[in-house]
Amino acid sequence: MKDFYAYLDKSFDNAIKFSPSKGTITMFLKQEQDSVKFILEDEGPGIEDDVKSRIFDKFYQVDGSHKAEGNGLGLALVKRIVDSAGGTIKAENREYGGCRFVIELPKQKDEDYIVLR
Repeated sequence: MKDFYAYLDKSFDNAIKFSPSKGTITMFLKQEQDSVKFILEDEGPGIEDDVKSRIFDKFYQVDGSHKAEGNGLGLALVKRIVDSAGGTIKAENREYGGCRFVIELPKQKDEDYIVLR
């Protein structure tokens, strides 16, 4: 469970960092047949298509001017946590602005819940 809290912390930190002042950050949980999706949306600038494949790399920072705080480890840590739970993470731009992160975690076999370590 400690890793899940670290994931939440890093995910919200990132959404806050890139959202405008007084912007909205929205979180959804969606139950699927074999998984649970955690969806986090912000109203930031979105992610350029040419850097989407690199945002989960250690030390990579989207903000080329490095105006925003950070060291490029947050999303890499989130991906490591999600991968270790057997899940997936993807980033996409919302059609009306901002970014959406979709994390999908598998449920335990024959159970209606997921186990987070």
